[in-house]
Amino acid sequence: MFERITNAEPDNWLPPYYAAENLILDGFIKLDNKVVLEAQLNQTQNLLNDASAISKNNPEIMVLQVLLYTVYVANYGAANGMTLSLKIMSLYDQAEALAPNSPKAVLNKADWEMGGARYFGQDIAPFCKDVERALQLFATFKPEAKFAPSWGKERAEEILKDCK
Repeated sequence: MFERITNAEPDNWLPPYYAAENLILDGFIKLDNKVVLEAQLNQTQNLLNDASAISKNNPEIMVLQVLLYTVYVANYGAANGMTLSLKIMSLYDQAEALAPNSPKAVLNKADWEMGGARYFGQDIAPFCKDVERALQLFATFKPEAKFAPSWGKERAEEILKDCK
């Protein structure tokens, strides 16, 4: 449905954003058929490219791009973990520089860092303060448009439970 809306509204970044978001979320679930997953991830990248072409330097799109990279790491860690980790941190830093009060950028960067800490057997506590900060930012966050992305608060609450 979002792809049809994308074709009908070629100057609006939100339809390709939401189409990509749905495919990314599905990518975290579909781990069995690598051929289908790879086609889905390529389609997702094309949608993110379209969204970025319409709305350049958009931190919302950057966070979604990082989540796509995270799907690649989750599914192909040995092949992509090292190379994409640098891109992921760089994009989070760019998103935070453009929008220092973006709760999604703060939350997802902390979540990524917590995952790395868990993987390497390190303490996640240093990143919990960032999750708490993200929750504070969600309390005052106002999406810039009626249909602009507003997700993340519930995820922050779930992650914070791991901190306690």
